[in-house]
Amino acid sequence: CGNSKNAYRYEYEKKIGKTTKKEGTGSLLVHETFQTNKQASVGGRYNVMVIEEVGLEDQLLTVLGASESTMDMGSGKFGSCLIIGTGGDMDKVIETEIVFRDPEAYEFLAFKDVYEQRGVISFFLPAIYTNLEYKDKNGNTLIEKSLQYEQQQRELKKKANNSSAYDEYVMSRPLVPSEIFLSKTGNKFPVMMLREQQGSNDRYQYKKHLRTTGFLVEDKDYITGVKFVVNTESKPIDRFPHDSKSNLEAPWEIYEHPPAGFIEPNLYKVVYDPIRDEGGGTSLAAIYVYKSENTIEANGNELVAWWVGRYDQPDDIHRTCIAGAKYYNAQVMFENNIIDFKNFCLRTSNFHLLAPTPKEIIQKVIKDPTLKYEIGIPMTVQLKQYALRLAQQWLLTEKKRYEEELPDGTKREIIIRNLHTIKDDLLLEELIQYNDKGNFDRVSTFLLLMLWIEQDREVVVKKDEKIATSTPENFYTDLYNNRLKQKQLINY
Repeated sequence: CGNSKNAYRYEYEKKIGKTTKKEGTGSLLVHETFQTNKQASVGGRYNVMVIEEVGLEDQLLTVLGASESTMDMGSGKFGSCLIIGTGGDMDKVIETEIVFRDPEAYEFLAFKDVYEQRGVISFFLPAIYTNLEYKDKNGNTLIEKSLQYEQQQRELKKKANNSSAYDEYVMSRPLVPSEIFLSKTGNKFPVMMLREQQGSNDRYQYKKHLRTTGFLVEDKDYITGVKFVVNTESKPIDRFPHDSKSNLEAPWEIYEHPPAGFIEPNLYKVVYDPIRDEGGGTSLAAIYVYKSENTIEANGNELVAWWVGRYDQPDDIHRTCIAGAKYYNAQVMFENNIIDFKNFCLRTSNFHLLAPTPKEIIQKVIKDPTLKYEIGIPMTVQLKQYALRLAQQWLLTEKKRYEEELPDGTKREIIIRNLHTIKDDLLLEELIQYNDKGNFDRVSTFLLLMLWIEQDREVVVKKDEKIATSTPENFYTDLYNNRLKQKQLINY
């Protein structure tokens, strides 16, 4: 409960002779909570404002906006604001991280990021300075010993059967700034491993060495009817959540272009989560291109291109998705709760590019489903929960392992998992921040892909089961039907 209606005041009465006089500076000490009222500070004039446990505030930008005039009367700031929080208590971190990583934009003191080399940040105190066991007689931290202890503890936590013990420890004992912003509520993804992958992407500079940006445009001279035009001036969205400075009419980000000439059918998949509102909404459309696992060349099973952005007219976004499907000779799986994309494909003779509804998976998850759809996925609560579990499994699935020799001659085992193939830092960020209440457009599209991959796995199993009872007559019937399907697929 707050005390703004009856604030603490430094005043007292002093008796001088027969009269009583008020003494003291008259300074006020006001305390309030922003839990239900983000405007709680409005109306005051504060020389010093302190916001404690900022990790529990999910609307920090609103709080700061309302508080700005309480420390500035128009002629310049007279007050100062201090925002503090503790690692492990950052449950609602999105807006807190925005301010932390862009302090000067919000008039906070900036420090060079000497930990992760990501520009300027707000002040950060690593956990090694808080361990009282590693202090000298003057109270100075024994940095090397304290750091060695923290690293040993982390290695012990990593050996647990799940990632929770490791994640919880890192959240409470952060060594670099990005580890502060790990939410321990509502997220079952391996958040620490995802953070490490972000750091790996930065170190290897994949964006500089592997990424091409540009737009897909129609061109009848190309075999697929679409060509890629490089554009380095138009910048992709570079932060989550995006802000008013972001270019929503973003370019494609491509890490692997399709092979020239013939593109193997089913080599690529396109997944698409359309926007739910037209005009000036805040949600983004997300389109991902996935390369299926290629057992011959031992590669694939990873995202190779994506477009995340927004146009005022949904048809322009639909065209972007269809262009991606044609460029990669792929079908599109989309969330069919919004029928606008289906109708667009019917109007533009692109209906054949839509992937069939994964009915085997729906029947597996939902009891007595209606199965009224033939294309796309009707993302229900049950399907979403199932897709989340599939995503957790896919991220942690091992791709390969090898031994690395260290400078001292010893060897350590390196395990490469599917999550280590993700080069989209903002998808990683959404997976890290994911909860059931927020707007996570990239994750929504990623979940569609998980259901599609599982559908393919389910169909292969059922197909194998039928081989034993198959006859020559069945074979020629299937061959004839498949030829009809292939003829329809190549007529665009």
